[in-house]
Amino acid sequence: MENPRERYTMNHRKRWTWTLTAPLLAAVLAHWPLALLDDALHTAGLFPSPVASTGLTSIAGAAALAIAWRWPDGWMRRLAALTLGAGLAAIMVWAMRYMVWHTWGADTPTQMAGEFGTTFTVSQWGISLAMGSVASALAGVRISKPAHLPLHALGLVAALGLSEGIVRVLGIDLQLMNKALYYQTVELEVHTPVEDPVLLYTLKPDAQHGGVGPWGIRDIRINAQGARSPDYPVEKTVDAQRVLFFGGSTLFGAGVGNKDTIPSALERILRKDHPTTEVWNFGACAYNTTQSARLAEIQLQALDPDLILMLVTNTGRRAFMGGPEHEGRDKTAYFDANPWLYLENFPTSTIDESTHWWLLRHLALYRSYAAWARVYVNPDTTMADQADRAQVASLESAAAAAGVPVVYVLSPSRGSEIGPEALGILPQRWIDLYVPGREGEYSEAHPSPIILAEYAQTISEALKDRGYVWPAEPTDP
Repeated sequence: MENPRERYTMNHRKRWTWTLTAPLLAAVLAHWPLALLDDALHTAGLFPSPVASTGLTSIAGAAALAIAWRWPDGWMRRLAALTLGAGLAAIMVWAMRYMVWHTWGADTPTQMAGEFGTTFTVSQWGISLAMGSVASALAGVRISKPAHLPLHALGLVAALGLSEGIVRVLGIDLQLMNKALYYQTVELEVHTPVEDPVLLYTLKPDAQHGGVGPWGIRDIRINAQGARSPDYPVEKTVDAQRVLFFGGSTLFGAGVGNKDTIPSALERILRKDHPTTEVWNFGACAYNTTQSARLAEIQLQALDPDLILMLVTNTGRRAFMGGPEHEGRDKTAYFDANPWLYLENFPTSTIDESTHWWLLRHLALYRSYAAWARVYVNPDTTMADQADRAQVASLESAAAAAGVPVVYVLSPSRGSEIGPEALGILPQRWIDLYVPGREGEYSEAHPSPIILAEYAQTISEALKDRGYVWPAEPTDP
């Protein structure tokens, strides 16, 4: 008579043997038919394009692993393991393909296969087999035996841990996050990334660039302090009236030469009354209010201004330095130094904000999911607006301590959608350039030099009326 213990040992050995060989058999035997099916599904628009290998093979491997381990447990558990294994793996493969390849926007799948094929295949199989293990554990849960639950929970945690490790080691979360971020891509030659986790980038000191713009030949020259302005002395002269102007591409003067920007036009106007007026142009393309206010606080300490002007233009999350050289770089240091960037770029509407923030900071799998989800939602400005208010408050405090007034100018491109109360500013220090009925060129983000000069005239009149600029003291004859 057969010994029950020997029978159990034999069955257990068979279970392990089939579990280890089933995924390999599935990969070998099912590769070609599944590859044809994969292509057909992609052609029909039902599944993202296969790149490095047929993803259906790894799905079959996950299903084979799950069902092989559960084969002695009866047809219901086998069916549950098969369905769960294939389903979970299919979701993961679809998500990886869509997030990594479709979102990356490669020219052809062949190009991506050549660059990242091995990495993709290994990670795809690793995650799929992890999902097969999860399915097997879930299919084996016996509610009637609570003592089994901790073991199954431990198996589930181990499977998720394996997936987390694969995603983290291969940097899939970082790649996906990079694709979901917003980048500044205008006049890259005169912009440069910086370590400051609030600014992210600035104008490049001493940079020069030129070419033909919409209104003719344009020149771009950045001075040693990182302003699109002449080389003023850092130490302010006794009779100088120093104005520092901050903002985005409208202020920078995208498409126009140095002499046609708003600060240059404003300087010419103010010099009629005060010949030693300096108006420094610290506009940087794509800067939002948070970045502008941060740079203003830094330059407040460095340049001893008499007045700070802020052109309020871009709304929403801040941009990172763009271009092929910068977009693919690891930006972990920025997020570690300024965790608010997580909420600003990957907001949540489904779970508690503090939980969401913690998961983003600590779990690569969750970061990957958040980056993927970000593709499907419209930009949310709630967190960016909070960052604007916080950074403006910091600037206001520093400027008040230094005795320097800050005046905010609302760009016509924003209409009158916000007012001084949105940033906690007194109306006396708010200039709205919007003119009802002039929604054409006047309200464009990058208008002509004629319109920019008109902005400068309006700003100068408001500053004079409110006593923020003054004529030079008369000299003795």
